[in-house]
Amino acid sequence: MSLRDDVIFRVIHQLIEALAKAAGLRRKNEHAAAAQAIADGLSSMGLSLEVLARIDADSLVTLLGDPPKRALVAAALLELARVRAAEGDVAASTMLRATSSRLLEGIVVPDLLREALAHTPEDARMGW
Repeated sequence: MSLRDDVIFRVIHQLIEALAKAAGLRRKNEHAAAAQAIADGLSSMGLSLEVLARIDADSLVTLLGDPPKRALVAAALLELARVRAAEGDVAASTMLRATSSRLLEGIVVPDLLREALAHTPEDARMGW
């Protein structure tokens, strides 16, 4: 494995750990901390959650480019959608989930992200 691959693998794991932490915090109703965990995970990739959450889905597809990066951001936005739903912000939740789904269109999801993107009971309650 090259140094570049090692760095990429480490960044992916940092984001996955951040998403797992965010999910745990969301289940404890610690929504602000959950959103911050997501922001921190994306920050490790050099991305800003605040910016990503405001960009339309088609522009994000173009901006992110490669499928692995799209899948990582999709997982982060999906977890943020779950946080917003838990807070009762259905409009933001719906928009974030739609953006996440758009990012996943036409790509193969890396095995490492399958759990983060798996359908949850919370998703079912939202009608997703």
